[in-house]
Amino acid sequence: MIEEVLSKSDARRRAEILSLEQEIAAKRQEQQKMQQQLFDLAKRVEPEGPSMALVLETEHLKREISNMVISLRHLDIRLSRLKHRARRLRRMRG
Repeated sequence: MIEEVLSKSDARRRAEILSLEQEIAAKRQEQQKMQQQLFDLAKRVEPEGPSMALVLETEHLKREISNMVISLRHLDIRLSRLKHRARRLRRMRG
């Protein structure tokens, strides 16, 4: 009975870990795209007369990238905790 409960718990953790890893990978890819957009925008801004629309878009992208980094950090922490719990559970079953 206990072994069955531990096995189900381990399976749920593994599924959640896989889901988080996929979410992190997708967010990192999205972050890289935003950073590339920011780089491309920065190349288009002219030093003598910067276009206000480009400056505003640049600032928006900077905020989005910052929010993405914070989100990734939270997901990484959550993933780390789940992996730790899964390892601990496997040792208990051990």
